[in-house]
Amino acid sequence: MAIKQTVVSGKHWLDKGPAESYKRMIADGLPSGITSAGRTFAEQKKLYDDWKAGRFQTSGAVSAPGSKWSLHEKGNAIDVPEPARAWMHKYGAKYGWINPSWAKAKNTYEPWHFEYDATKDTRKPKTKTIAQLAQEVVDGKHGSGEARKKSLGAKYSAVQAEVNRILSKKPTGKTIAQMATEVITGKHGAGHSARQKSLKIDSATYAKVRAEVNRRLK
Repeated sequence: MAIKQTVVSGKHWLDKGPAESYKRMIADGLPSGITSAGRTFAEQKKLYDDWKAGRFQTSGAVSAPGSKWSLHEKGNAIDVPEPARAWMHKYGAKYGWINPSWAKAKNTYEPWHFEYDATKDTRKPKTKTIAQLAQEVVDGKHGSGEARKKSLGAKYSAVQAEVNRILSKKPTGKTIAQMATEVITGKHGAGHSARQKSLKIDSATYAKVRAEVNRRLK
């Protein structure tokens, strides 16, 4: 899968998933400060060559460029100074950031190094299903036209198809006046969202029904 370089601070970048997690941590109180994040192959190679030649000193180790262990190249690892380091040791695991076991060993000690594991990110926003998003559209939560397309993004076509399926079940032959009468008599419950869902109509049609109800009850 291609890496989506996403800037998180100054010149520092991470892959899209790790970057989103990092930004959630910042929003939740992580002190700013990054020593190193994503690296290009060339940057990793220079660091590795300097380390092998003794020109770069570290208590840890430097992964060979292009290897499966070179997570900085994948935008999936970050090195942080204090006080960000202490915060990440205390809270980072909740966001999927782990100081791996090898980084705790005496010969490869790197308390500043963290790697992202999406499966352990408990703070990642839950993905809504197409059915859930479609119901939100019916309830008027994603606007219309271009605004709806922008809100739903890549899921727009699938969601719109489900919306069309839902609305195809709406009663046929009923006029605005008939539906308004049903609302007034309590047939469709209380609350606009519940009424619109019961009527199985889109937001624009419900607005007309609501206007007719208001006109009669004045």
